[in-house]
Amino acid sequence: MPNDPAQNPLCRLCESTATTKVTPAPARPMWHCPDCDLIFVGESALPTRDRERERYLQHRNRIDDFGYVATFDGIREAVRVCAAAQPNPRILDFGCGPAPVLVELLKRDGLNATGYDPFFAPSLNDDARFDIITCVETVEHFAQPRATFERIAKVLRPNGTFILQTQWHAGPMSIHHWWYARDDTHVAFYCAATMPVVADILNADRFEVLSEGLCVFHRHDR
Repeated sequence: MPNDPAQNPLCRLCESTATTKVTPAPARPMWHCPDCDLIFVGESALPTRDRERERYLQHRNRIDDFGYVATFDGIREAVRVCAAAQPNPRILDFGCGPAPVLVELLKRDGLNATGYDPFFAPSLNDDARFDIITCVETVEHFAQPRATFERIAKVLRPNGTFILQTQWHAGPMSIHHWWYARDDTHVAFYCAATMPVVADILNADRFEVLSEGLCVFHRHDR
């Protein structure tokens, strides 16, 4: 029986009407899109902005924490490879958080990097353009993924590169036992099947999966 659009929300990424509720119900109501494989938290369970800010301030992300810094090794290498192909690229870390560790690491790599975060570094001119945009452990916080990826696409230059890193889900049934889904600020969950839709929104003509959850999208606008 087809879904009732009055009951089932549109997919927040591909806008499909075919979403189904994750059952048995997890702690928070969640929906699954069979078309792009996004899993997203129901509107009623989205955290308030105050709750988001409070949760992010609990993060202890420090540049002198060698274990934490090591988690950026893959994305730093991806940025260095992309940066080598163009002179002095402008780099934006989208969702840098209260302690922009990746921005500082990229600066130490000799790169021109800056950070944006809606809570802690909210100044982002929509007329600005960046050659490389990174998004590390951030896309899972997007309450409106499509609209946010569209904004990223707007500030990404022609022939630019977008690099994202997140944890991939293993299907709707995995949500119930997955630690990643227990963070109440994690509201959108992706997998390999979701990446072509992200590429389409970004107007990227190809993307590479460097490792599970780490993807590089290449845009070649004419």
